[in-house]
Amino acid sequence: MKALSHSFGGLRRGRPVRALRQVSFGLHSGINALLGPNGAGKTTLLRLLATTLRVQHGQIEIGGVCFGADSTTSGSLGQYRQRLGYLPQRGGYLGHLTCEEYVAYVAWLRGMPGKVAPAAASTALAKVGLGDHRRTKLTALSGGMLRRAGIAQAIVNEPDLLILDEPTAGLDPEQRQGFYEVLGGLDPSTAVLLSTHLLEDVEALRAGVVVLAAGTVRFEGPSTELAELGGGPGLRAAYIKLVGSPPVQLPPA
Repeated sequence: MKALSHSFGGLRRGRPVRALRQVSFGLHSGINALLGPNGAGKTTLLRLLATTLRVQHGQIEIGGVCFGADSTTSGSLGQYRQRLGYLPQRGGYLGHLTCEEYVAYVAWLRGMPGKVAPAAASTALAKVGLGDHRRTKLTALSGGMLRRAGIAQAIVNEPDLLILDEPTAGLDPEQRQGFYEVLGGLDPSTAVLLSTHLLEDVEALRAGVVVLAAGTVRFEGPSTELAELGGGPGLRAAYIKLVGSPPVQLPPA
């Protein structure tokens, strides 16, 4: 993404609210963590990448398809969405559907032919460890299993970019570990952007890191380089140094 800026119409002291300011960074294959305090602009950035917000300024490119506010962009939103997988923090689930029906329905929404959507859904469910639950209704799943079903719908189209918004929020330690294992089993060529408040997520996944604060990028690079900024092996001191506030920490298990 290049020079993304976004403002909202609400006024503060007579000026539009600026959520993002010239945000530019690249995503590599594998896990990329998006860190930042509340109000940093993370949700706005994810909504732009997921095409639920219109790009006002800047460009987004994935899989050779580029779109945005610049007149030199090529491709279409439809082409971009076919390369995208998205798990929102509070996604709605059609509880009366089985896992397979739900994932196949999402596949169809992303342009996959109806004849191949069920097979693609079964494959995606197997990748996240729900192969034996493909005929189980969503209402019968535990919280951790429901999160796995959410990942299955996000990867059913084999995306180039997978966006996960606070995917471990509310999960217990065992469920979190299961979630990490699911991510470790994804196609290594997929670029995963995982938004989180928890440094434990970043350390467990050994992810690349983008730190966002006040709508600007404060750091981009490996988590080991971020730790060096704080002078120690952990990320906490470096994070506080960059954004000026402590990160969210998990309570003792």
